[in-house]
Amino acid sequence: MIAAASAGLAPAVVAIDAERGTLLTEYLAGTPWQSADAHRPRNLERLAGVLRALHAVPVELPALAAERIASGYLARLRASTKRQDARAAPWGAELLARARDYDARYAPTAFCHHDLVAANIIDDGELALVDFEYAVRGTPLLDLANVAAMNGLTSDERRALLAAYVARVPEAAELDELATLVRLERLMAWFWALLGATQTADPSAYAPYLAVFTSDLERE
Repeated sequence: MIAAASAGLAPAVVAIDAERGTLLTEYLAGTPWQSADAHRPRNLERLAGVLRALHAVPVELPALAAERIASGYLARLRASTKRQDARAAPWGAELLARARDYDARYAPTAFCHHDLVAANIIDDGELALVDFEYAVRGTPLLDLANVAAMNGLTSDERRALLAAYVARVPEAAELDELATLVRLERLMAWFWALLGATQTADPSAYAPYLAVFTSDLERE
């Protein structure tokens, strides 16, 4: 977050107390995006510019280890005594295969936010990003896929986001690659929500996420 703030892309960090798990940042007077904001064409262009800048920021971060994350999710679900969703087995196999493919194919070249839900984008005329808990080094396309997956972008909106990012008309192969990573991000998000629901006394907090990601995965 300090690195992102130094580039004008996040609120400044005022104080950190790692022992107590406390982070104090500068207050931003802007408004967090709502879901509808992520679907506005002009906002997709603005966000693409912010991501280009973020991806160029030099920072020491661990690379996304997709297979390790996927394997961890699946192992924790297997250890749960709660009844499993019937989709967990086939989607788990798919997640693991796609995660292995990601690790094999993509070099971790960029500073990726990797949690670009609308509420993590603050708008006061300029855009700023918050909540860097899942920040990693990854391929730049990872963040574009994350935007699409976390905010339910249509195929046309994905194309517009990618076009704004690369500043040209995307090639068909690039759009296919983006769609592949969107599927990976949705699977990761679904298993994150499912795991959260199995490990809490009140799974209702995860129900909306499960419903949205289930619908998106089944529709693809």
